[in-house]
Amino acid sequence: MLAGGNGGVYRYDGSTWSLENAFASLSPGPFGIAVERLTRVGNEIWAVIRTANGHVLARRGGSGGFTTVPTGCGANSLSATGNPDIGGTVTWTLTNYANVPVVLVGLTQLNQPLCASSSCRIGAAFDLAVFGASLSLLIPANLVFVGRQLFVQGVDLGTPGGCVGLPLTVTDTSVLTIG
Repeated sequence: MLAGGNGGVYRYDGSTWSLENAFASLSPGPFGIAVERLTRVGNEIWAVIRTANGHVLARRGGSGGFTTVPTGCGANSLSATGNPDIGGTVTWTLTNYANVPVVLVGLTQLNQPLCASSSCRIGAAFDLAVFGASLSLLIPANLVFVGRQLFVQGVDLGTPGGCVGLPLTVTDTSVLTIG
């Protein structure tokens, strides 16, 4: 909720602000908002907001999360842990790999077949490839990231079991929605 010099109480639903309760004694005026400062307190984000008519303090709880898209083949798996909200840190860990672990991160979800003879699918675009079994990411404390998604998938290079003639296996795709 946002209250104060804008002429009412506003609610942010993750993408837009809407008027919840107007103050009769204040004129609404132009509705221009600029975030000056963000601070994490527990599992909530507190923001100092500059409005056309003054400053107010707004609070919003974390609403981020992880989901999984079934794209994997092979014995390896990918786990996602941490705080998926702005200002938080998340970590993906690839387990049960046999050869060369790689973590793929994409800004878009591909979910495309890797080969016709298998359930293997490439779930994450190749925007970033990290050689190693884990990846930690600090999510910037900026409201512009709320609602954005990252798609993360683990790959075990050199391990047969996914596609015939293609020695690799992939995990299910982890989808991070930033709160």
